Amino acid sequence: GGTLLLAGAVERRSLMVWPCSFHADLPPPLQLLSHAVSENGKPLEEPMDIIVTVTDQNDNKPQFTQEVFRGSVMEGATPGTSVMEVTATDADDALESYNGVVAYSIVSQVPAEPEKQMFAINRGTGVISVIASGLDRERVQEYTLVLEATDLDGKGLTTRGSAVIKIDDANDNAPQFSPSVLDSNCTALGASTLK
Repeated sequence: GGTLLLAGAVERRSLMVWPCSFHADLPPPLQLLSHAVSENGKPLEEPMDIIVTVTDQNDNKPQFTQEVFRGSVMEGATPGTSVMEVTATDADDALESYNGVVAYSIVSQVPAEPEKQMFAINRGTGVISVIASGLDRERVQEYTLVLEATDLDGKGLTTRGSAVIKIDDANDNAPQFSPSVLDSNCTALGASTLK
């Protein structure tokens, strides 16, 4: 048995070791060749490989790929209608740990009408969808959502971002005359009077 001491920091993402006394440009896992020697320096056994697997530390917050995400949806859209997708990346490992697995959530919606929650986000994909009826451009033309991206599949480091959703106009209002009663005399092609 023996003790292996590390004389510097290991940065998993760049696969470098600082400072080091062994050949560190090997891909992970790091492979060291060691051998035991006596006090006078004579070998006591054959050299042996020591395999060092550097595991990821959750030391990076997720980062949204855009400062503000922008999307639009038609007024009157039914629940389940997909609006847009937001994305965040995390430099930590997402294959062998959950350190880089990002979960999405909506923190707030402004304005909070006609419902407090008009939209939902898929925690795994970042797809934002309509979840309530009542999108009406004549009442609310735009919604702003505050979003969170959290690594460790929703239990780790968090960052915030925003999404702006514009409500597109649908031809959902019939034209109206104003005033509602018209009084006019017209003479053309056969002289008709409108009252």
